[in-house]
Amino acid sequence: MVGCANIKTAQKLTILPENFRHDWELFRLELSPNENGVEKAQKGIGLCREFLLAVNSEIQAETNIWAQEFQQALIDIETSTKGTDPSE
Repeated sequence: MVGCANIKTAQKLTILPENFRHDWELFRLELSPNENGVEKAQKGIGLCREFLLAVNSEIQAETNIWAQEFQQALIDIETSTKGTDPSE
């Protein structure tokens, strides 16, 4: 299960920058010297924000999965060692 989640996250983290680059190039093509720079800048910042939120969301989801698996592993170790005599 761990490997599958890692692969899915890696795929998403590969796709997200590709999508961002595409969106960014479309944004750049829309730029014209006659347009309001503030509105265009806000749109560009919005694209960056969406990208960063998506990347951070994927990283957080992967970290949460890892933390749950790690905590379960600790519980499993503790359970499996209960009742054993360390002096044996």
